[in-house]
Amino acid sequence: MTASEHVRLIGHAAGKRVLELGCGPRSAAIDLAREGAKVIAVDADEERLMALRREAEREEAKVELHHGDFADLAFLRADTIDAIFSDTALAAVADLPRVFRQAHRVLRPDGPLVFTLPHPNAELEPQRTVSDIFMALIRTNFRVDTLLEPGGRTLVLRGRKEGI
Repeated sequence: MTASEHVRLIGHAAGKRVLELGCGPRSAAIDLAREGAKVIAVDADEERLMALRREAEREEAKVELHHGDFADLAFLRADTIDAIFSDTALAAVADLPRVFRQAHRVLRPDGPLVFTLPHPNAELEPQRTVSDIFMALIRTNFRVDTLLEPGGRTLVLRGRKEGI
């Protein structure tokens, strides 16, 4: 599976507000904007944001950019995001449950959080196990409805917001 295939797990993007956490070289923001989504991209790396800005301008795609931490989404009101996508960017996050709590706050009820991480079994020294990730999602009121391991090197998860 490629990043574009993982993005399909959020469903049809047209008319949705989609938050992308991390906008590195495999950013889905432009493809989502082309599909008619209102895309908001967050990254702590100013250079990645500027690269995405240049690419979006070149492709004539509208993407709202925010510089900051994935767990600091105070600029977004609660229950205003239809879907969240992140491709490998959460691997570097030390406090994953904190990011999940913020994702839960901004997502609309039943909204999907789709993300990929390097598979813990593919790394020499995994930082977290599959059960660590799964339990962090469950404890922050996400219902995991998809867990894929394409090629054994990537872990793809989709959780849906439950509760309030």
